[in-house]
Amino acid sequence: MISILPLIVMIATIIFFNNVKNIILIALTFSIVLCAILFRKYLPNQIDVLNAGAIGSIGSSFVAASAVAFGMVLTNAPTFNIVKEFILHIPGPPLVSLAVATSILSGVMAASGSIGTVITQLAPTYLAMGIPAEIIHRIVVIGGGVITVVPQSGVVLTFNTISGLNFKHGFKEAFIVSNGGFLISLIITVIVAQLFYL
Repeated sequence: MISILPLIVMIATIIFFNNVKNIILIALTFSIVLCAILFRKYLPNQIDVLNAGAIGSIGSSFVAASAVAFGMVLTNAPTFNIVKEFILHIPGPPLVSLAVATSILSGVMAASGSIGTVITQLAPTYLAMGIPAEIIHRIVVIGGGVITVVPQSGVVLTFNTISGLNFKHGFKEAFIVSNGGFLISLIITVIVAQLFYL
């Protein structure tokens, strides 16, 4: 029970103080401090653990930031308007074109880059079509994971670093689990949204 106490405290803090600005960061910090206190006898050298965590998070942050930056550069290219018009004219319901656009872009710029690009560049058009913002959000977030097992993906790089695998040895399984799972979820979400919300 003591092992899940920091998680319970973090979730409870977020729920009960959800109107506080940056509550997630505050709750996470509080949970980390609680872990340091509760587990001090199991982790005698906590500074090394904190240093390893900080170093590990920096690489992931830079990969995600570079994917988003690549997306911003791509959207400012003159040819992006051609891509945008092509996406908006994909046959079928608008949710299908939104799902396809996000999925294809996730293969180019990983999930974080595709989500940022679609939300900033395409979401206003879909909002103007009368699609609820929460539906756009769900389709984009799930669609961002459909082709996210690519070499430049922050998740893939982080997972491979932690597990000791390389892209060659971990690709097949990661592709089946991640991309397949997201694709099934995306199809179900588009169908349910189309039937019940539009």
